[in-house]
Amino acid sequence: PDEFSNKLLALVLDQVVVAEDMDARPMTSDVQYIPKVTAGTTAYWPTETGAITESAPAYGQITLTAKKIAALTMASSEVLEDNNVNLAQTLVEQMAADLAVELDKQLYQGTGTPWYGLNSTASFTNAVDGSGNINATAAAGTGSTITGGAIAWTTVVKAVTEVLKDKHEQPDVSYWNPRTIGALL
Repeated sequence: PDEFSNKLLALVLDQVVVAEDMDARPMTSDVQYIPKVTAGTTAYWPTETGAITESAPAYGQITLTAKKIAALTMASSEVLEDNNVNLAQTLVEQMAADLAVELDKQLYQGTGTPWYGLNSTASFTNAVDGSGNINATAAAGTGSTITGGAIAWTTVVKAVTEVLKDKHEQPDVSYWNPRTIGALL
């Protein structure tokens, strides 16, 4: 039912870590195409009377394909009707948590089924590992690896500095495992 679906979706989106940094787009079909610029124009410094060199942007498209994720649980109507606590609400919250964990896992580590995650797209190419090494990442195809050294405040500062150097669209985002931050305190 729509009411249940909307409540479950709201609970899932509230728990998915990466989703708040993503561009959510409603889809009216299973596939949606989004135009993108693949090469921009070029600026030149012509002489005072020189001709201005022409350049043209190139365009491509991003293809979004809808994917299905599901969670199913069984409970008898007697259990649902006879319990003193709101078991149905508890089940919905548990399913939302399970869906959120799986979505985060795929968004970070997806290898193509159901989609490629950030780790497979070289999105972490400017990561800083626990020893403070820049460009250390486990992203497929980047040729570098995380060393796994102990992390310290100086490493955190170095990591944030590297993110800010990128000059990409705001906001600059860092994702931290709670155990990592806990180890610093």
